[in-house]
Amino acid sequence: MFSFSSSSRSNMDVVMCGCSLQASLQTSWVNEDSGRRFYRCHNFKENGCGFFRWLDPPFCPRAREVIYGLKADFKNSKDEIHELKYKLLKKELETKSKEAKKLRNELECTKKGGLFLHFVVIVVIVLAMKLLI
Repeated sequence: MFSFSSSSRSNMDVVMCGCSLQASLQTSWVNEDSGRRFYRCHNFKENGCGFFRWLDPPFCPRAREVIYGLKADFKNSKDEIHELKYKLLKKELETKSKEAKKLRNELECTKKGGLFLHFVVIVVIVLAMKLLI
């Protein structure tokens, strides 16, 4: 099974597959052939003609070892970035939760203060009415 990605075709010959279509240029990322480019049928997903041809020769064992190491380093870096993003989002969520709690407390104080003010106004009115009567 191949893992692959598209590659640029600059300064390369056009290769046709058995379907009379321009073959797709891909890059293999499976361990044994990581980094090697190959052509395959443009319709490989729709059961095309099955055309496959390597563009690059096999790499020497040292090159395969280096590419394998670079792939591992890349994966580790991606995992580390994912973990750091998770920690950052978690920290932001905690900060926003604290801010929301603070705002809720301020709102409650404002409501209580507003109710107290209403109470004082009512008491003053009642007292004023009693003095007038």
